[in-house]
Amino acid sequence: MAEKVGLKEMEYQDLTADLPQIHEDNLEQIEKVLTKMELLNQQGGGFYLTEITPKVEKLVEELRNIKYMMGSAYETTENIVSSFVRVIDNLDTLC
Repeated sequence: MAEKVGLKEMEYQDLTADLPQIHEDNLEQIEKVLTKMELLNQQGGGFYLTEITPKVEKLVEELRNIKYMMGSAYETTENIVSSFVRVIDNLDTLC
């Protein structure tokens, strides 16, 4: 199993090992931004105003939806990569 579809086995292992952590780091960063925005959007928090607060709340809600969709997309990507690796492993053993 020295070579697989233009990638070496170690590259596959690195990809499958690193991808989930990269995705988790991205989602954690988004969560940190959302938390900071929510803290600012409270009385005494920095930009709390009756007129602005509902708009900021809608923005935070949309960003949470985006974060959820990104999480789903990341999970799907990880499944696709794992499936691809299994297919290549199966092909390698057949040849």
